[in-house]
Amino acid sequence: MAHSGGNGQVRHYAMPMNKLVRDDIPALIEAEGRRPVTRVLAPAEYRAALIAKLKEECDEFRSDPSMEELADVLEVVYSLADVIESRVALEHARVAKLAARGGFAGRIWLESADSATSPVTDAATGCGDPDL
Repeated sequence: MAHSGGNGQVRHYAMPMNKLVRDDIPALIEAEGRRPVTRVLAPAEYRAALIAKLKEECDEFRSDPSMEELADVLEVVYSLADVIESRVALEHARVAKLAARGGFAGRIWLESADSATSPVTDAATGCGDPDL
């Protein structure tokens, strides 16, 4: 952000961003005549930043359900897959889950399910079956 001082000089103020950005963003900022301040994240920081970025991109997709926003979500998912294991492992997990539980093409909305004697809950969250 620039501000003209009383003597006609332009002062530049840093706009805090503090977020993970795509690799080419610093060069794009420089092309605008601005100076990006960056650092390379340590592996644990990178993983945490990707998880935060996934929420950010999902929120953006919810606000604007477009292919461009969905592509941003997918790019973060691919980066997370690379950090956790690999994109190939992600695809294997996806296919295995598809074979075991099906996909979403049937557009099935589960409204309720009878319980046998007591509800099955996830011990960590207290929520119902996490695999549904």
